Amino acid sequence: MAVNKIDSLRIDILNAINEIENRLELLGRNDTIFGFVSSKYIKCGKINCKCERGGQYMHGPYYYLRMEPEYRYSRYLGKKIPSAITEGIDVGKRIKNLSVKKKKLLEALEKLENI
Repeated sequence: MAVNKIDSLRIDILNAINEIENRLELLGRNDTIFGFVSSKYIKCGKINCKCERGGQYMHGPYYYLRMEPEYRYSRYLGKKIPSAITEGIDVGKRIKNLSVKKKKLLEALEKLENI
C-alpha cells in the first residue's frame, strides 16, 4: 500500500514539473526582463532653478530600469514607464517564481526517490 502512495506521489510531482516546464516554455516566447523599475528626483544644474532648493522642488520622477545581475546596470526610461517594460518585468517575475517552484519539486522528487 505504501508503495502505491509513493508511486502516486511521484507521478503527481512529475506532472507538476511537466506543467511548469510547459508554462515556462510559453512565457519564454515573450519579451522577458529580469529587473525592476526605480525612480529618481534630480537637480537639473541650471543656475537659479527652483530645484536647487531640493526637496519638493526637484525634477521628476524619472524612471530607470534596473537590470540583473546585481541590479547595477540601469537604462533611462523617461517620465513614463512604457507598458512593454512593465509586461516584460511581469513575465520575468513569473518565470523566476515558476523556476523556484520547479526546483522545490525536483528536490522533493529526489527525496522521494531516496525512500
